[in-house]
Amino acid sequence: MAKSIAFYYNQLVDLKHTQSVLRNQLLPNGDSSVENLDSLLSELNSSSKVGIWRLWAWIMATFAWITDTSFDTARVDLQYTADTALVGNNRWLVDVAKDFRYNTATNNMVPLVIDAMTKASVYANPTLQPNEIRPITVATVIKSNAGFTNLLIAKTVSGNFAKLNINEMNAFRDYLTKYKQFAGTNIQINSQDGDILKYNLSVRFDFTLGTPNPEVAIKTAIINALKNIDFNGKLERLKLDDAIQAVPGVQGITGTYSARGFDNLGYITFQDFYQTLSGYINVSNVPSEQTITLIAND
Repeated sequence: MAKSIAFYYNQLVDLKHTQSVLRNQLLPNGDSSVENLDSLLSELNSSSKVGIWRLWAWIMATFAWITDTSFDTARVDLQYTADTALVGNNRWLVDVAKDFRYNTATNNMVPLVIDAMTKASVYANPTLQPNEIRPITVATVIKSNAGFTNLLIAKTVSGNFAKLNINEMNAFRDYLTKYKQFAGTNIQINSQDGDILKYNLSVRFDFTLGTPNPEVAIKTAIINALKNIDFNGKLERLKLDDAIQAVPGVQGITGTYSARGFDNLGYITFQDFYQTLSGYINVSNVPSEQTITLIAND
């Protein structure tokens, strides 16, 4: 934030006082008192030499203040531009997908307008209007060696992820092509049935902590962990284990996690991470594929 003109004036005077040749110069009538802003404002009968010195210092202080104030204004403008700038990286593309608005009455996208300052395409209303929803709750970006970007999107239905319907997909493609996709880029958009997770876990548990329905609490923790996988579509085993460990009473975990694409018949057991094919994953709805054995902690 810019300082006052008086601050810069006193800075100049202090700098003059550090110079031995000038320390006792430019003072009225040989006075050796310390020069300060009060002298400039109250002693108007000084000699010509002193008057010129004080006027020069005041002009320079005013110039410094104007410059600093201008930088402050520019800094605010630059920060606004940075906060709203088009970045074009994977994280930006994910945010763009989740910001997409769909009109359930017209089955079309909500049109955007041009921001006067940034020239970016934005919604005219900052909040959702009647019949408007943001259907996309998960978006994954997977780069291809062929030079294009795979953008995998899904919505939430009854607590689980699901693919978009044909109207939502067409509206989203229209939105991305018209307003967000950079010239010369190739983005492949897809929304498909999700990958499936199964598990067979043994959990050491301290029942004295009083957690009600511990098996349900652990299964809920796993479901919640699936909602926060990385935007590159990787499901890390560590995040699953951390979510389970956060349940009060859990003392240790052993067992296996396996996953498969929706159309694949065979599960793949993974130790470190699993790369989703659809960009998202749900727990299997087969009860025998959600096995948790609680072992009392001695």
